[in-house]
Amino acid sequence: MNGILKKELSNLDREYNYETTVHFGHYRLGSTEHNEDEEETLEIAGKEPVRKTVRFDEYDPRDEWKNERQARTWKAWLKRQKENCDIKEAMRALRMIASDWFFLAVLGITMALISMAVDAVVECIQASEIFLMALSKSTGYEALNHILTYLTWLGYTSTLIISSAMFVHYVSPQAIGSGIPEMKTILRGLILKDYLSCRTLLAKLVGSTLALASGLPIGKVGPFVHMASVIANQMSKLAARFDGVYANECRRSEMFAAACAVGVASTFSSPVGGVLFSIEVTTMYFSVRNYWRGFFAAACGATVFRLLRVFLIESEVTVIAFYQTNFPKDAFVPDELPFFALIGYVLMTPHRVYLGLDVVH
Repeated sequence: MNGILKKELSNLDREYNYETTVHFGHYRLGSTEHNEDEEETLEIAGKEPVRKTVRFDEYDPRDEWKNERQARTWKAWLKRQKENCDIKEAMRALRMIASDWFFLAVLGITMALISMAVDAVVECIQASEIFLMALSKSTGYEALNHILTYLTWLGYTSTLIISSAMFVHYVSPQAIGSGIPEMKTILRGLILKDYLSCRTLLAKLVGSTLALASGLPIGKVGPFVHMASVIANQMSKLAARFDGVYANECRRSEMFAAACAVGVASTFSSPVGGVLFSIEVTTMYFSVRNYWRGFFAAACGATVFRLLRVFLIESEVTVIAFYQTNFPKDAFVPDELPFFALIGYVLMTPHRVYLGLDVVH
């Protein structure tokens, strides 16, 4: 009975063969596996085994603090990163980041070059119109000069407008209009057929150039947002052949949002305004991770566009108004108020008739 009890106590000692920290020190059982084998041998021989005493070792916290300081050094951090680093995964992440930066930079630079080309063509067409109007004034008769000048202006402007409308109508009717409402629709998940095709890009480019050159009071923002989105779509299709990530609809929507920012930046040279405009276009939701994409692409487009304007045309102004105006400091004079009231009264009658007919239908 005593032998069984001793054996149980010995097994109990072996189970508690661990270190326990107690108030800047730890208790440790002195016996090892080798000593345990010796105890069993002595029990079989009928001899009393020598019991190991429990020792108390001093614990110095400064050693632990030293190890912690060494673990926070650059060498230790680099060693841990080297042990945990996966070369293939790191190269894959680096390639994805570099491809995004390259994609956005090419998009911004391309739109800046297109904007510069459109401005140059518009200025050439308007210079030709001014030259023709100057020739119309050289007849020697003042009355005839006024008539010929008016007919020249009317014919030249009408020709440009009709040419723009016919080109867009026959090449790609999807290019009609501003383009911003359709981009909102696409960013919300709807599919518009042939809206982001190369034919639409060509029709938008030629149509907007002729319309701007005609002197119509229209801007470049809407058409350039549309053209930037078309270029982003075509670049995504091309990049999808080398990297399947660009075939993802989510990634394509992110590139469309960045393209909206590029369209504004390549028009007004304002990257921050372009990013804010892209947020305004995607009013339903805007992912925070798209901020850097929009800003980087817009900054590339705005920088290249501004540099090209300065070095090639020596002017930072984009599209100059064909007919310059000079408004007085005061918005109106008191003598004009009766005429304003008369205009409002005259326009009120057809407006009420239109609303009445609309309600009836």
